[in-house]
Amino acid sequence: MPPWLSQAGSGAPGADGHVTPGKNTAVRIEKLVTEPTVLTKAEEFQQALEGKQFVPFCDKKLTIAKSDEEKTTWSFMKLMFENENDQRYV
Repeated sequence: MPPWLSQAGSGAPGADGHVTPGKNTAVRIEKLVTEPTVLTKAEEFQQALEGKQFVPFCDKKLTIAKSDEEKTTWSFMKLMFENENDQRYV
């Protein structure tokens, strides 16, 4: 797992609810957004995180990307998670 993925974070206000920082950098969600599309995307993302399936997640996002900018972003994210990515930077 890339070191930047496991960096400690902090909570911040979110849309239609808020997140507050808890003890030991944990966060507590006080209000959950229940919009079906948001929940579905959040569940897919959570599954990718739990299974450490970052490259397949990026591949999926890359296939549904609509703009060149989105494709570039997901290609770069995929590159960051692939094993021998140092050679591709050159």
